[in-house]
Amino acid sequence: MKKSSKKKPTWTDLKRQLADLDRPALLGLIQDLYAASKSNQAFFHARFALGEDVLEPYKTTIDRWVCPDVIYDYAETDQPQLARMWGKRQRGYRVMGYEIKPMESVILKSCMNRKQDKLLI
Repeated sequence: MKKSSKKKPTWTDLKRQLADLDRPALLGLIQDLYAASKSNQAFFHARFALGEDVLEPYKTTIDRWVCPDVIYDYAETDQPQLARMWGKRQRGYRVMGYEIKPMESVILKSCMNRKQDKLLI
């Protein structure tokens, strides 16, 4: 079996070819790349900071996982007025997109994680 003597093209080879193109030819090449796919369009928009921040959804997701918003809210619901205030706060939290968990589940989950940590040690 005979091996091919041709080497793989590199960035240097491509750069040499691109240097030979004039401005209209380069613009045509970029236009073709832009039209080829949505991901190319997103790349060009992000690279040249065009329009809205296309990376914002990714930044938001990373921020949410790195620094989650946790609110600990305690209520004495044995008094009617305090119970109504607690209900209004819960509705407000839901409107803002927070998930409300009963304190018992948070405590149990925390305790379970500690037990697992002890088992790993």
